[in-house]
Amino acid sequence: MNETQVTKINELLDNASFLITHFKSLKDDVNAINQGFLVELNTKVEELKTSFNEILTTKAESSKSEIAILVQNSLDELNTLSVDIKNELNKLILDINTGALAIRFSGTQRPQIIENAKKDDVYLDKTSGILYTCVYSATNNQVWECLNDEDYVSSADEYPALASHGFGVALRHKSAKKLGLKPINSKALPNSLDYGNYIDKNNNIFVCVPKMYYKIHNDITIPELNYQPKVEVSYEPKDGFSPFLCFVKSDGSLVDELFIAKYAMSNSMGVNIYGGHGASVFGGVPVGTITHNTPNYLRANAKEPANSNGGLFDAVKTNGENYCVAHASVYFMLAIVGMAKAQHCYEFNKEACAFVDKAPFYPKGNYQNSLKCSFDSDVLYSNINSYGFKAKSGAISGFAKTTHNGALCGIADLAGNMWEIGAGFMATTNGVFVLKGIDYLEKLNASNIYDESLYNKIDLTARNKNGNFYAGNGAMHIFTAKTDAESKNDYICDNLIQTKDEVTSTVGTDVYAKNLINTYMANTHLPMYGGHWNELGSSAGVFARSYTTAVATGVHIGCRMMLVPKN
Repeated sequence: MNETQVTKINELLDNASFLITHFKSLKDDVNAINQGFLVELNTKVEELKTSFNEILTTKAESSKSEIAILVQNSLDELNTLSVDIKNELNKLILDINTGALAIRFSGTQRPQIIENAKKDDVYLDKTSGILYTCVYSATNNQVWECLNDEDYVSSADEYPALASHGFGVALRHKSAKKLGLKPINSKALPNSLDYGNYIDKNNNIFVCVPKMYYKIHNDITIPELNYQPKVEVSYEPKDGFSPFLCFVKSDGSLVDELFIAKYAMSNSMGVNIYGGHGASVFGGVPVGTITHNTPNYLRANAKEPANSNGGLFDAVKTNGENYCVAHASVYFMLAIVGMAKAQHCYEFNKEACAFVDKAPFYPKGNYQNSLKCSFDSDVLYSNINSYGFKAKSGAISGFAKTTHNGALCGIADLAGNMWEIGAGFMATTNGVFVLKGIDYLEKLNASNIYDESLYNKIDLTARNKNGNFYAGNGAMHIFTAKTDAESKNDYICDNLIQTKDEVTSTVGTDVYAKNLINTYMANTHLPMYGGHWNELGSSAGVFARSYTTAVATGVHIGCRMMLVPKN
C-alpha cells in the first residue's frame, strides 16, 4: 500500500462514521433529502408565523412593535439556517461526486468502470464496508482491488449450491495464493461480481472453478427448455458420474480446481501497442491473430509471439511460464455446468440464472454483426473504434446472461465475439491426439504444440465429418453420455465436443441452439470454440466448434488464459 493510498484511506476513515451513519443513500436520494428537509423547515416557519400572529392579536397595542421585531428576527434566522443547511448538503454531495473525499458510492458491487477514476483512487462499498483501490486505469479499462481484506487465506473452501448464483464457482484462497493470486474480495457473496474471482500481479482476473462430476441423461428431456437432455453436476463422485476431463491429470488423479480467465485475452497496453502482457480485464480489446491487436504486440517476460494461432501459446506466457491457453475440454465443462444450472434454477430459483429467462437457454453473446445478442435485447456490448462489430470484453448490459453460470461471478463471453483456440487437442499425420493430462498443459508453447510425446492418441472413427453442420439431428442428442468407465474414447470425445457424424445436420435443432459444428481434424488441425461476432443466426454459442491450424491466422481468433494448480 503506497503513501497516497494511506493518506486517502485515513481521510476516508475520518469521515466514514458520520457518512455511513447519516448519508448512506445521499447520492441517490439527494433531491428528496433536500426537498424534504426544506419542506420541513418551511412548515416550521409557517407554524411560527401562526403562533406569533396569534400573540399579536392578543397582546396590547404598545407591545406589538416589539413582538414584530422578534418575529422578523426569528424568521430571518430560520431562513438563514435553511439556506446554510442546503448549501452544506450540496457541498458534501459535490465532494463525494468529485472525489474530494476519495469515496465513490456505486450500489453494492465492486466498480468496473468509474468515470474519471485514476490509479490509487479509493472506493467504499457502502453496504459491506469493503474498501477498493484502483490498481490500473486506462480508457474504458480499469481494475479495482480490495484493500481491507488481510485474513482471506484462513477462509474455508466453499461450494455454492446448485440453485445458488455462485454454482460453478468456488472459494479456494490457499490454492490461489500458491499461484500468486488473491481474492478481489474474500467477503463477496455468491450473487456478487467478485465471488470466487481472483487477481494476479498483472491485474488479470481469474475465476476459480472447482472439480466437478457430471451425468447426461439422453433418455430424459426438459420440455420447457427446448427438450434439453437432463444434466446433473456434482462436487462429489457418484455412481454413473464422470469427472470433467479438464480436471484429470496424467496419472488419473484430479486437480481440485482450475483458475480460468474471466475474459478473453486482450493486450494490457491497449490496442496495437508493443510491450504488454496478455490481459483478462473488463473492457479489454481481444487479441486476434491477424490485422488487429495481434499476439506480437505482447512482449512482456521476454516473449515475442508470432502473429499466428500458434503464437497465442507464447502470448499467454507473457504473464509467466505457468500461464496456459485454456484446455479444449474446458469449453464442454462450462457448457454442461451452464445446462445443469439452468435446469435446476428453472425449477427452483430462476433469479439465480440470468440466461434461463429467454430461449435458447444458454449463455448469450455478441454475434450476427450487432454488438448484441440477437436472441436477447438485454445483452449489449461496447464497440472498438474503427473496428466494426468486434466488441470489448464484457457485456455492458446483461452481463450475467453472458457467463457460464448465469451469474455476475461467472466466466464471460463464451458465446460469440471471438473464436477461442482450445489447447491439448491436435492432429498430425499419425492421427489425432489429446494431452496426457491437465498437468501437462503448461508445458505447451508455440514450438511443441504438435509434439506427440505430450499426448495420447484417440479414435475419431465416425466423428470426423468435414463441413459446416449444426448441432442436433432430429431427436438425436450430440453427446454419447458414456462414462469414462463405459467407453474412454467416447468420454474423451464428448469432453472435446468432437461429436459423432450422425448427430449433426444441415439445420441443427433448438435443443443445442443450432450451433455450428465442424469436427474435421486432419494434419496440423487445432480446435476452436464459441463462434465469433459475425456468425449469422445461432451459429455462435457454447457448443459451437470448428478447427484451424497453428500457422493460420484470423482477426476473429483469440484465446482465453488458464492456470492449473499443482496439487
